Parts: sequence; C-alpha cells; structure tokens
Amino acid sequence: MKRLIAALLCGLMLVTGCTTAPVEPTPDPVAKMTAGTYTSVGTGFKGDIKVDVTVTEDAITEITVVDAHETYGIGEAAMPVMIEDMIEHQTYNVDLVSGATVTSAGFRTAVKDALTQAGADMDKFGVNPVEGEKTNETIDADIVVVGAGGSGMMAAYYAAKEGFNVVIIEK
Repeated sequence: MKRLIAALLCGLMLVTGCTTAPVEPTPDPVAKMTAGTYTSVGTGFKGDIKVDVTVTEDAITEITVVDAHETYGIGEAAMPVMIEDMIEHQTYNVDLVSGATVTSAGFRTAVKDALTQAGADMDKFGVNPVEGEKTNETIDADIVVVGAGGSGMMAAYYAAKEGFNVVIIEK
C-alpha cells in the first residue's frame, strides 16, 4: 500500500511539473509616467503653493506656479531657481534655497506629489543632482565663515574690507 501511494505521489509530481503555468507579461523594467499636466499643492511660508507639473512618459517638461503668496524677493524668487534646476536635472530633489527654506520645501513637496500622481519612478526622479559632483579642494584663508546668513555675510564683508583673505562655507 505504501508503495502504491508513493508511486501515485511521484506520478502526480511529474504531471504537475510538466504542465505550463500561465504566462504573465513581464513588467517594463523602466516605469513610464502617464503624460499630462498634474496639479498639486504644498505648504509654503505664507500659505499654499499650487503648481502644475507637465510631463512626458519619461521627462519633466514644465513646472508652473499657479498660485502662491510668498514673500516678494525671497520665497517667490526661490521657485524659479528651483524650477530651472528641477527641469535641468530631471528631479524634484534639488537643494532648498537658503533664506527661503520653508517655501522651497513646500514647493518641492508639491512637485514630488505631482510626479507621484503621474506614476513617476521616484528612484529616478528623486536623485539628488549634487551626488557625485563633490571634490576635495584646499583653499588657503585667514578667516573661514561658516554660514552665509546675515551675520556671516557681514562678518565676511568687514573682514575682507580689513584685508583678510575670507572664505564663506554654505550648503
């Protein structure tokens, strides 16, 4: 009896091993976005920042600020700089603009959300463009100022005015 059951099980395994499984299409290794214009909102310093992001299947082609009430000359000036970097480097993950970090972060969040709506591959469109561009460099200076905020800039200005060789380090 045991031999009969073992033979049946072996036969069953042979039959099931020889059958073909249904063939499923292999997914495209390069995820494509759905071309179009996507609207999203991020939170800026003075309220919501509404953006339209236009994409093709594989690229960001245009980013438009539809509505924002950010500080003139600071927050509102940061967004065009970021738009240029985002389109040039094809990523939402560009550096925030110093002095307008809240606006920059809200703007970047809105663009990221629009790309997510489009079905973007976030591994591709989330790459920091600065990665890999770092170099080691030796600079001789009398004074090193860390941070280019108001105090840092004034300290550097007055030190340079007194004849010192000044270097400012900023992200």
